Amino acid sequence: MKKLVLLFTLLTSFLYVGAAEAQWVDLFNGKDLTGWTKRGGSNEYRVENAAIVGKTIEGSPSSYLCTDKKYTNFILECEFKVSPGLNAGIQFRTEFEPKKGGIRGYQAEIDMDPIRGRWWSLGLFDQGGPRKWLFPGLLGGERKAFSDQGRLLSKSDDWNQAKIVCEGDRIQMWLNGELRVDTRDPGTHEASPSTGFIALQIHHVKSDGTNWVTMECAWRNIRIQELP
Repeated sequence: MKKLVLLFTLLTSFLYVGAAEAQWVDLFNGKDLTGWTKRGGSNEYRVENAAIVGKTIEGSPSSYLCTDKKYTNFILECEFKVSPGLNAGIQFRTEFEPKKGGIRGYQAEIDMDPIRGRWWSLGLFDQGGPRKWLFPGLLGGERKAFSDQGRLLSKSDDWNQAKIVCEGDRIQMWLNGELRVDTRDPGTHEASPSTGFIALQIHHVKSDGTNWVTMECAWRNIRIQELP
């Protein structure tokens, strides 16, 4: 009888581990944009070298490549590489607002700008909402400390690893293995959507008065694990 119990326990453990490993789902197949829909603006998205590449287009407002499926609680991982100076991002728990022509939800910032000294990647922003920066806040010291950490962590014009964990009202985000954000947002179920799509953002780019600068951001190895 003991042997049967032990055997059952071992089999159950193996099945549990297998199920846990199977929970990871690739959001991008590395070949085309199946499962994704572009919203807003005329910025372009293409597949190149097993990565999704977003490209700025002259005069275009911000654009978003959105998953067709919505997610609530999850672990999201991906790698990104961005042109220095381009503001991009990873949207999550986001909804489309057709009347306003925009979106509403959380954004993990992608912002590596050595000219302006902004190293804000994996900061938390309230995209399309009134609260704007959720972390770091508006205090100069807090923002400077966050940017100083980002400068040490960021790989300019190279691949960076992002990790986002959403569980209830708690949001955590890592850049290249280092924690950037760990906060609870009481607005999760009021001011911001509690569920929504994942989206890859390309920000609008302004002219320098003479030329429009073309910049790009690429994402690859995009996967998600849904949490209960």
